[in-house]
Amino acid sequence: MQCNGKVLNKEQVDKLQFMINNYSNKGMDICTCDVERVLNKQYMKLTKLEKVIALSIVFNAIDTKELDGHVSKEKLSDVLKIIEALKEEIDADKELEEEKEAHLNIINKLIDSLLAEKNQEQKEPSPPFQK
Repeated sequence: MQCNGKVLNKEQVDKLQFMINNYSNKGMDICTCDVERVLNKQYMKLTKLEKVIALSIVFNAIDTKELDGHVSKEKLSDVLKIIEALKEEIDADKELEEEKEAHLNIINKLIDSLLAEKNQEQKEPSPPFQK
């Protein structure tokens, strides 16, 4: 079976082994956030509002006809219902303020994610050149 993931380096393996031993000795459970922290890998997590705003921006940039064949009508209908429901939940007075804050959060999360990927790539040795 072939894996598409990246091989852990010795430092990451050592950190994981230490965490496993330490948690095991204390009878503690290990969760994915512990593993991500040890591996210095944070996945970008967007809030519901941030996801809606990001999708809305993309939907505004793409003609809905272009989505045909790429996104099922059922999915599109379901997500539009979610977007509409969220719009109704947000107080009209706070809507612009919350939306602006969500835009800024999306920008920061995307920047942080890209920089983290860049830093991770720089730390990982490149595979040897093969002809």
